[in-house]
Amino acid sequence: MFLKRIFVVLLCGVIAGSGVIYTLTFRFFDRPLSEAKQEKFQEQIVLPDNFTLAASVNSFDTVKNTLQSARKNVSQGSYALELNVAFNAKGTPYLADGSEYITPASVKLEDIFKEFQDTDFLRYIIRLMNDTSTSSLTDLAVKYGLIGRIMLIGFSADELAESSLQYGNFKICISLDSMDVKMSDHDACLEALQAYVDEGVCAVSCKLSDVSSAFCEAISEVRQLRFVLEDVNSTYDMYHALSLNPNIVITDRPEILYDMMLSQDYLDLNRANAF
Repeated sequence: MFLKRIFVVLLCGVIAGSGVIYTLTFRFFDRPLSEAKQEKFQEQIVLPDNFTLAASVNSFDTVKNTLQSARKNVSQGSYALELNVAFNAKGTPYLADGSEYITPASVKLEDIFKEFQDTDFLRYIIRLMNDTSTSSLTDLAVKYGLIGRIMLIGFSADELAESSLQYGNFKICISLDSMDVKMSDHDACLEALQAYVDEGVCAVSCKLSDVSSAFCEAISEVRQLRFVLEDVNSTYDMYHALSLNPNIVITDRPEILYDMMLSQDYLDLNRANAF
């Protein structure tokens, strides 16, 4: 009888602990929305004509840096692919998190371009994972007619001058967290953003936690810049992100965001001018 009681107590503890873990995990990945909050977000969503849904390189349920994951993301409604690209010793670009991760099984970037060469709407958001000559990347872009459909992302403000010179054939996106400006000061944000336009920047990327209302207002006034939100993965964050009127959202869960936006006339938007 004593052992039976101990067993029951332990079982109850396991069940309770599992419930706590489930609750925390669920809230972390997909924070529940109240009806009032959801209505508020929906009222704020006014997608710009050039809005683009981009699948993250880390998309759920797929192995990143593979042709399989690229195919799946496009089939789920993505109109841009975020790719990690590294170069081998010969300067050939591969899908990889760094040159040390390139193996005989690694996918060449050209295989991706070739796979989707007839998919005219698809854009590419590329993170260069190692420094090398960009001539091979430029050659590929020219070969497949993609010069205007590739954005290089992940540059800091300090790297901008060198990056603009080295990667001038492509559109350049800098990270908001590298900007030396007070985010609560609208005028300061506006001045900084305009200066980046003058230096050839195409877009500014950031995470939801870094965005301020002053910055959102300022970037909406600088029409030459695209507003990119990264790591938008929970349903809560998706509603929040869309309420900020970004031009591009990068998500691990493109199928969820795609379904959400069917009610926002997403299919009627002019994606050709995304970037």
